[in-house]
Amino acid sequence: MAGKKPNLEFGKWLAAQREAREMSRAELAEALDISYPYVSQLETGYRMPSTNVIGSIRTALGVSADEIYAVLYPPKMVDESGTMEMLRGTFTKHPRLAAPGVAKASIVTCEMDGPTMYLGLDDGTTITLSVDRRENEVAESA
Repeated sequence: MAGKKPNLEFGKWLAAQREAREMSRAELAEALDISYPYVSQLETGYRMPSTNVIGSIRTALGVSADEIYAVLYPPKMVDESGTMEMLRGTFTKHPRLAAPGVAKASIVTCEMDGPTMYLGLDDGTTITLSVDRRENEVAESA
């Protein structure tokens, strides 16, 4: 598993959710429209689910995105300084953070409100991110 970051807790959670609904791995694979080996890898913690698979899990198992993300990214895994550092690296291509010929804005605050993350920049701009879908959607508001 070199280079992989297994998530054993998510795997255990997914297996428990499937078993509570009396589904086999094959039935879950069919419900999620993914292969049986992918389900097996998710349940053993070898793979993390893609955004599309997370959406399928929500529908097939009738669970909320908040519940899924709480298992995937428990609060103990996320600390503010680590999140801020990750965001600085992730969003360096955002025009407010690294526009060519324009002074970069820096992230000075990071706040969560449910599935929404608010990044406060040193120029007073707030970048609002929807972390519910884990997509690269970024909306700006002044």
